[in-house]
Amino acid sequence: MAQVRSKVYVHLTFSTRQCKPMIDEEIEQKLHTKIRKICKRLKCKAVEVGGYTDHIHILCRLHPYVSQEILVQSIKTESTQWIRKQGGRYKKFAWQGSYGIFSVGETQIDSIKDFIRNQHRYHKHISFEEEFKATLMSYHLSYNDTLVWQ
Repeated sequence: MAQVRSKVYVHLTFSTRQCKPMIDEEIEQKLHTKIRKICKRLKCKAVEVGGYTDHIHILCRLHPYVSQEILVQSIKTESTQWIRKQGGRYKKFAWQGSYGIFSVGETQIDSIKDFIRNQHRYHKHISFEEEFKATLMSYHLSYNDTLVWQ
């Protein structure tokens, strides 16, 4: 029988629809736990999950039989359903359609983990939009300024 050996880490990030500050203290840690559980169900190890009021960051090891598309779709769909079930102001919660997913080398893991853990401190000085554009530029990725926020 063939054996697949794989060690692919990805950094996934996306915002709430229209970058609305919907992720508050009431649900933040529970949301992170939910996302970890979704990753685990997909056999993708969540190394770090964090974010701020208007976006999320996920560093995970991608399982060889799970595509990037399935990972993103599962996390967005299942976490949206969970958040909406919280009721009240969360009933109309939605993630933006766009996202960024970036390869991470093993030597970058600790710095990405620190970056994700320190999102609250980091976003006192910079918006998610600025952060995301800087990440795209660091990976030499072009983008349409209108479409990237849909």
